[in-house]
Amino acid sequence: SAGFTEDTALNLQSALHEMATNAVIHSRASVPALVGYAVRDKSAMFSVVDVGQGIVSSLTSNPKYAHLTQPVEAIQKALQTGVTCRVDDSGGFGFSTIFKALAEAWGQLRFRSGNGCITMDGID
Repeated sequence: SAGFTEDTALNLQSALHEMATNAVIHSRASVPALVGYAVRDKSAMFSVVDVGQGIVSSLTSNPKYAHLTQPVEAIQKALQTGVTCRVDDSGGFGFSTIFKALAEAWGQLRFRSGNGCITMDGID
């Protein structure tokens, strides 16, 4: 009813679910994640925030990514399909596909952890 195509609506739903699930699974926070959203005519905004361990600590718990030291490089790595902190796992679906689809629909996405930030938008 907000004016999105079915594909865009499904991508928005998937993105919010992926973000919230990752916060619960990977943050190891002592308090729950905070989820906020607003939907208007052809516009949707949402945010998932946690006070957990951060992406560097999460990914470096897997020896495969022990070389990561900076939040920006850890965010870049986490956005790749198959990357996970779980040693005995081949990796999840990842943010990559969902968020690239949203950016291509003129979305603006921002990922922050510690002092690192990566932004994706539908322009470049």
